[in-house]
Amino acid sequence: MIENTLTEKTQDSLGFIHLSIALKNVFNLDILSTWLVQRRDDDFDCFTEIEGKKVAFTIGDTRTEGMMFQGPGGAFGIALFSKDDWGVIIAPNGDEYNFLHNFVSPEEADYLKHKGYHGKDENAIEKSLLILKRYLTHNFLYIQAKEKIEAALQNIVQMNQTVESEWKGQIFKDYLETYQQLEETMADFVKLLEKGDALLQEYEEENGPIKNKDITTTNTVIARVQQVKSIIDTPEAKRKCKK
Repeated sequence: MIENTLTEKTQDSLGFIHLSIALKNVFNLDILSTWLVQRRDDDFDCFTEIEGKKVAFTIGDTRTEGMMFQGPGGAFGIALFSKDDWGVIIAPNGDEYNFLHNFVSPEEADYLKHKGYHGKDENAIEKSLLILKRYLTHNFLYIQAKEKIEAALQNIVQMNQTVESEWKGQIFKDYLETYQQLEETMADFVKLLEKGDALLQEYEEENGPIKNKDITTTNTVIARVQQVKSIIDTPEAKRKCKK
């Protein structure tokens, strides 16, 4: 059974209060619903799951003297559960976590390591959590859409190679020319999705997280690509192309 071990003193500390506010603002997450583990001084670790991923938050170095001390608020860090890498944060159940800055872009990693780690700055914690939010959820919006389109196109390429030996005539040649035009268009759309992801990141950095993002357009495009495959794979289409 998971047991929260934070002292009342730590729950009244600056780092705890700021992380609590930031988690509520960015993820609508109550910090008291997570697994809280007391470390020394006002240091603590927070373990939870977000978007189905195990995540750890840490407030450390809250001491007021000695090497690497930060004082009230401490140093804030975000880490992801890692099966293969050596963990920098280890939960009491043995789960190991590696820092988020190892998994994001160089620009985001730089922010996490140099500006976003101040536990005394609630705004900095929120911006760091936004980087985590993008890492966990943006793939669903743009990057996963890009990958699905690329996978659908690859399936069509493989199908083309399979049926090329069976299909004959001008109709098949016309189809291939049409497909090549479609492939170029979809390649451009993939680049557009990547650009859209970058623009969305920039917007959220300045204005905060966007709620209820619309993915209707990307889903429609994916459906159209799959529809092309289903149409040209029908027995009637194959019969006509053999003529």
